[in-house]
Amino acid sequence: MSVRDQTGPAVPTAPGRLPGLGHTVQLYRRPLEFLASLTALGDVVRVYLGPLPAYVLTAPDVVRQVLHDGGQNFDKGRLFERSRPLVGQGLLTAQPQLHRIQRPMIQPAFHRARIAQYTATMRAAAEETMAAWQPGQTVAIDRAMTDLTLSVIARTLFSAPPGSAAFTEVHQTLPVFVSGAGLRALLPAWLLRLPLPANRRFTDAVARLLALTDQAVSSHSSTPNRPDGADGPDGPEDVLSLLLQARDEHGRAMSAQQLRDEVLTLIIAGTETSQAALTWALHLTATHPTVEQRLHEEVDTVLEGRPVTFTDLPHLPHTTRIVNEVLRLYPPWLLMRRALRPVTLGPARLPAGTEIIYSPYLLHHDPRHFPDPDRFDPDRWLTDRARTLPRGAYIPFGAGPRKCIGDSFAAAQATTVLATLAAQWTLRPHTSTPAIPRPTGPLIRPPELRMSVLPRHPHPTSPGEDRAPAS
Repeated sequence: MSVRDQTGPAVPTAPGRLPGLGHTVQLYRRPLEFLASLTALGDVVRVYLGPLPAYVLTAPDVVRQVLHDGGQNFDKGRLFERSRPLVGQGLLTAQPQLHRIQRPMIQPAFHRARIAQYTATMRAAAEETMAAWQPGQTVAIDRAMTDLTLSVIARTLFSAPPGSAAFTEVHQTLPVFVSGAGLRALLPAWLLRLPLPANRRFTDAVARLLALTDQAVSSHSSTPNRPDGADGPDGPEDVLSLLLQARDEHGRAMSAQQLRDEVLTLIIAGTETSQAALTWALHLTATHPTVEQRLHEEVDTVLEGRPVTFTDLPHLPHTTRIVNEVLRLYPPWLLMRRALRPVTLGPARLPAGTEIIYSPYLLHHDPRHFPDPDRFDPDRWLTDRARTLPRGAYIPFGAGPRKCIGDSFAAAQATTVLATLAAQWTLRPHTSTPAIPRPTGPLIRPPELRMSVLPRHPHPTSPGEDRAPAS
């Protein structure tokens, strides 16, 4: 079936539309399969979110057109619009004009020199995680990676140690928020207003996260010159202290409200995606013996028994390819934009106000660009193979002016943690049951994964021990 737009050529409509519900049932019950089926229909495919039409972009060049727009023709759309009244206007949800002001103020916190500092925190969190393991123990790896990434974000963002009240609060509320935020983009507005348990849990999670960020901002604002020695020779070491010192082009600081919004955004973006990527990386490596053997050989050769440092990361190409392949297999599955004015996208001429969907998952599983797309194959990223990809076919962190500001942070964390764990431990799945991906919110989360941990060496490196980095 196809429907002709009033101002342009025929745009195909996905089959299976239900009266009043549109394609919401398919997106809820089998979202990955449904999205993958759209590629064969065309570069732009119409779906319905209830009665609301939306347009799914399936071709890299069309997606690039939207992502590289710079806010002239597109805003964030329904997914983030429904979160904006709850979590404010951090970088993820900010309107284009505000985003252009905020991003340069936040960017210094993610410069290369800062990532080098944060890498030591990432390694320390991995070492502390391993210190609790016993040979042969069965570990809930998904939970362990949640704790690890929360530890990293709490320390790097506002110097909150594991076990603190802030750490515990984020651990309890963040999963509820992330899963609820994605669902709210698909459901009709009237359903979100009902006093349902899921709606109450979501509202409570938002309130608790807001209270946490308000407390963190207030605490840091009252002690701008950290008396505890946390500031390094090049300035403050945690991100919130840097944001307090940031000024826009007119010399103005962020308001308390804006600081709160940015901190909450960084908590959300810096935890859930990293946890999922690390859990998938450990599972996939453990279930692919050749990949695992090469990983062990690489970390043994490069690190020679010492802890990984930031300068080691470029010397770990196989480890990096594992991370790249995990991000290909399990990126965000649904993101949105909204046309601010009439636009032409591929064969479609769309009016202002049109909701647009793009899916990194769909692009990353297109067999035209990734043969046998469901297969875990880190060697896809060998240089001579990766350079043949069309631009926009691989966008785990987005693209254009709104590309994820923490992309280097996330990549460094995944590589650092994977190398640290692989240098000392071998992990084995606790069951032969396949790990089924779970689209939760906009992310593809792993299921609960229990793995046995086996030491690779009789005397693991002591946490915190440093030796000279690889040259």
